[in-house]
Amino acid sequence: MERASSVNVKDIRPKNTVLLIILSSIHVETDPHKTKSMWITTYSKTFQNVTKEALWELWTDVNQWSAWHRDLEFCTLNGPFEVGNYFILKPKGIRPIKIILTEIEKGRKFTDYTSFFGAKMCDTHEVEETRDGSIKLTNILTVTGPLKGLWIKLVAQNVANTVPEEMEGLVNLARKKHCSSPLRV
Repeated sequence: MERASSVNVKDIRPKNTVLLIILSSIHVETDPHKTKSMWITTYSKTFQNVTKEALWELWTDVNQWSAWHRDLEFCTLNGPFEVGNYFILKPKGIRPIKIILTEIEKGRKFTDYTSFFGAKMCDTHEVEETRDGSIKLTNILTVTGPLKGLWIKLVAQNVANTVPEEMEGLVNLARKKHCSSPLRV
């Protein structure tokens, strides 16, 4: 039976050294109980003087998201706003990202999904009317997978940090559009 030989440090070429350093700095979780866990963050806020319908209309008009989502260069939906379709989201200074619509409850919520090497990120957007007639927006962001820690640091935490500003932008645009629309008699 042959034994595996060890690698002599002198045999490592410079380009392999960079890869070795990168790989040695990434921790891959091997405990099956921990790999099934997820990172989750939720943000909710209640708003006055805006309607669920106005917000839903803006959410489903993905191609216009950059009007209220200040850190986007563009967003392009491939087909109608339906489960299984995808959009390309291009944040400023970052490469475009393909995002798939995975769940839609018309007028109430939708979830989109992004796949990274070793991790998955889901973003659920909910709108509901409260008992007092206010509108409550909720964003639930989850990351799963063995490399979730890496992607939380690289992407997800930044996404979570921008949610409050995005909600404000969405609500302000919905109010503006609602107030500027002609009165119906």
